[in-house]
Amino acid sequence: MWYNIINSKISMAMEVVVVLV
Repeated sequence: MWYNIINSKISMAMEVVVVLV
């Protein structure tokens, strides 16, 4: 289950990176 939570965090981080770039 913890992997799913981390995966969500990574997805959010990736979206932020895309917006910044």
